[in-house]
Order: sequence, then structure tokens, then C-alpha cells
Amino acid sequence: MDHNWMRLCATALLIGLAAGCGGEVAARRSLTQKLAGATKEMGDLLETVKDKPSAEAARAKIQSLMDKVDDWTEQVDAMEESVGYGDEALLKAHGEWIGEHTRLMKEQYRIGQIPEAREGLGETWQQLTGGMYDPGGVFAPGGQMDMKSVANPPGP
Repeated sequence: MDHNWMRLCATALLIGLAAGCGGEVAARRSLTQKLAGATKEMGDLLETVKDKPSAEAARAKIQSLMDKVDDWTEQVDAMEESVGYGDEALLKAHGEWIGEHTRLMKEQYRIGQIPEAREGLGETWQQLTGGMYDPGGVFAPGGQMDMKSVANPPGP
């Protein structure tokens, strides 16, 4: 076989592999950005929850976001862990997601102390938190991992 032909085939294969890897990195980056955006939106919605009526008003949108997050998380979980390793844009998106998730947890902690709000969110609340912020829950006041210091950090 002609060596130039073999070289051309090898080059085409490498370009195809690189494009595939780049596509996976772009997909992971996009999914991570979607997850960060949805987590931010859930945090924004939870921030509006003050009582049962406001919880009921936010419930359907939170449920819809949770469904999307579940789907996107499954897609990320199906990827190799190393996809995107070292990609700056992916790391930045992941950092934003962590920040938004921290804010979401603070809102969950706050709502966990408002029985009427938990009741207004109903099953959506249970799906979102698994009861971890309810009285007696792991993250609730007095729980094993009480989030009080994170949710209400001491002022300057």
C-alpha cells in the first residue's frame, strides 16, 4: 500500500478522533452551563418562597427545572469522567455551577424552617431535598451537618 495513502488515512483518523473529543468537550461544557443556569433559576425561585402561596406559585417551575436537571445530569454521567479535563471554559462553568448550588442550598436551608412553605412545595420539596433540610434532617438546624454557619455567615 502507498505510504502517502496510509499517512492520509492516519491523518483523517486523528482529525476525526480530535473532532469527536472536541465535540464531547463542547457537549459537556454546554451541559454544565445548562446545569448552572437551571440551578441559578431554582435558587432565584426559592428566594421568592416566603409562605405557602408563594411556594405553590413556584412549585411547577421548580419541578420543570428539576426534570431538566435530571436529564442533563444523566447525560453528563454517561460521559467519560476525563472528558474536558483541563478545559478552562468547562472549569469556569463548573465553578459557576458550584456557586449557584451553594446559593440553592442556602435557600433550601431557609425554606426548611418554614413549614407552610415546605407544605406549599409538596412533593417537589421532597424530590428537591429528600428531607435533608426538614426538622431532624442532616442539614437542618441541629442536624449532623447543620448549615447555619454557611447559610448565615457572621458579618464583618
